[in-house]
Amino acid sequence: RKHFEYKSKARFLNLPLVHINAGRGAYRAKGIIAIGNIATGIFAIGIVSIGVISFGALSLGLLLALGGLSLGAVAGGGIAIGLLAAGGLSFGYLSIGGASFGAYAVGGYAKAKYIALGGYTDGIIAIGERAKGTYTLLTGEISSIDDAAKSIEAAISVYLPKTNQMIAQFFLSFFR
Repeated sequence: RKHFEYKSKARFLNLPLVHINAGRGAYRAKGIIAIGNIATGIFAIGIVSIGVISFGALSLGLLLALGGLSLGAVAGGGIAIGLLAAGGLSFGYLSIGGASFGAYAVGGYAKAKYIALGGYTDGIIAIGERAKGTYTLLTGEISSIDDAAKSIEAAISVYLPKTNQMIAQFFLSFFR
């Protein structure tokens, strides 16, 4: 069996500063910086990784998770779940992806509680090629980018007046 393991002598919080434990099989690495088939640490890289910042096929990160299936405050990957999620299939407060679902969503298919932007959209404010919502703006009918931005800004102030300004500006940035 091919296997490699390195564990630094330097320790922090009773964990090795660096632990690398990888090879054929289920090898676990646990350290501040952990690299292994199954990695747990502040910075974790592995097939399965759990950490504050995590990279892996199956990734769970307290702050950042990137990988095939990612779960974290900020998540990116094939399937991403987080406050800010970006991926092929994404679920989040602000979700961006091929198919995205959230309070605010951008994507080929965007389903949002509040504002959706993309190809096929559904939200209170829906902007897209095909849109379903209280306020809809069909992209095929936009005659002027400036007019579209003004219409969206007016719709936000009427239908969603408590929208965070950063979120509103994010959506308006697509039309400025």
